[in-house]
Amino acid sequence: PFVKDDGSLGYRCASEPVKDYVRKKGVEDDCAGRKCLCNGLVASIGMGAVPEGRFVERPLVTAGDDVVNVARNLKPGRDSYTAAEVIEMLLA
Repeated sequence: PFVKDDGSLGYRCASEPVKDYVRKKGVEDDCAGRKCLCNGLVASIGMGAVPEGRFVERPLVTAGDDVVNVARNLKPGRDSYTAAEVIEMLLA
């Protein structure tokens, strides 16, 4: 969020199109290497945005501070797990 010239609240995201971010008084250098968390999470459920003339948004999954424990959910020989498997582990 930022305060617009008229005093109202506006929103900008360093991963939106650079020209839009700069128009909203953002600093262009802040956009380098950014990825939209919103679009990435939606892409994780197969509903990623495909903006006209741009790339297909790739999925993004967050693990927060628990990232060091992600491997504990993996069964031997696997490199992924399902949400159902995590729920099963939590309820065990």
